[in-house]
Amino acid sequence: MRRVKVSAFAPKSKASTRIALACISCRSKHLKCDASTPVCSRCRTDNKQCTYLKSRRGGRRSRKSTEPQAKSPLDQLPDVQPQCLSPFGINYSEWMVDDNLPDFARNVSTDSSQSYQHPPAEAPSEELLDLYYSFFHNAHPCVLPRRYLAKRSEVDPEAFQPVLLVMQYIGSIYTTSVSSEPLEVAVREALAEDLESSQVNAHYVQALVLYSIAVFWRNDIDRGLKLLDRAISKAIQIGMNSQEFAMTHGQGFPVLEESWRRTWWLMCVADAHIAGSTHTFPFRMTNLSVDVDLPCEEDRYDAGVGVSIGAQPSQC
Repeated sequence: MRRVKVSAFAPKSKASTRIALACISCRSKHLKCDASTPVCSRCRTDNKQCTYLKSRRGGRRSRKSTEPQAKSPLDQLPDVQPQCLSPFGINYSEWMVDDNLPDFARNVSTDSSQSYQHPPAEAPSEELLDLYYSFFHNAHPCVLPRRYLAKRSEVDPEAFQPVLLVMQYIGSIYTTSVSSEPLEVAVREALAEDLESSQVNAHYVQALVLYSIAVFWRNDIDRGLKLLDRAISKAIQIGMNSQEFAMTHGQGFPVLEESWRRTWWLMCVADAHIAGSTHTFPFRMTNLSVDVDLPCEEDRYDAGVGVSIGAQPSQC
């Protein structure tokens, strides 16, 4: 039997190759450099400053081969723009191009060394409302759909002011182009605890519960819990846990009636979520007597047609 040496199938060893030392000027232009020190021939001819990067391997090594070094896999990767994803999976990369930015967000410096400049006193409300409806509303759909909010707020701007301020504040959370601080100051003033009882209405409660959710999930847990407690207390105080409330305070507008029902059930959902995340039981709204109708389907609410009354639970 013929014997075959294993070494006969072993791959032939190749002489190791190393990247030739080159000055910064030649490397940047992808030109061959003779690596002469202190100045290479090309820089001497062009009368340019010649600088070498300090080797991390302890100094210059002799070149054993003139065979070009294969590119690293990292060098072969295509250039890509970084992507910024929101917690909801929205890609903000397209906002990085000035042409796609809203007017109020243009020309914002990305230099972290510069101090932040606060926006004008009057925040760009329409753009902030766009952000609210894009990133927050679908998970907390209690305020009026956008087109109905615009119409109703024109009729009674004073009543809608608290919730509009909260919506703008929440919208500002989703952009770095507008400071949230002055907006939150206005929200706190609008939702102050020492307001007269006549100013505490369904709009106030709706604004308060939305604000409590935003504060809690921004990791201000204690203040968020206190705000939710206030929202629940005020809601019960004005009777939002009753079926009649929505019809009585809906001004004959079915979509507004639905908004009040949704506000109540949003408080129930928020109470349950927070109880689960803080491991507390019973819920704040456990054992309350409730006959508020359940919300209708989302598409009907958004369209403002066929807003019907749902089931009537006995408890929250």
